[in-house]
Amino acid sequence: MKRSAVISEYLEDGHLFVPLDVVKKLGLKKGTKLELSIRTITEGKEKRKRKPFSKLGVCGIWKDRQDMKNSIEWVDDIRKQWLKRGKELGIG
Repeated sequence: MKRSAVISEYLEDGHLFVPLDVVKKLGLKKGTKLELSIRTITEGKEKRKRKPFSKLGVCGIWKDRQDMKNSIEWVDDIRKQWLKRGKELGIG
């Protein structure tokens, strides 16, 4: 599946504008079905200012958990559990 992020415009005739470079990049043809996630933007605020990830308050929230001292091992264990469960359910 090819993806592209674009700022578009809802036209008076009810259509959405897709820039030609995106049409070419995705190889779109008339009638191609698209999955869209739409949010409106305020005029003049097309680019959001994002806080640095470290300022979001989530960094370090698990630092005191004993079961996560080695995060790589912890993630590997979680993945193994998911794979095992998927196989048990016939989806893995």
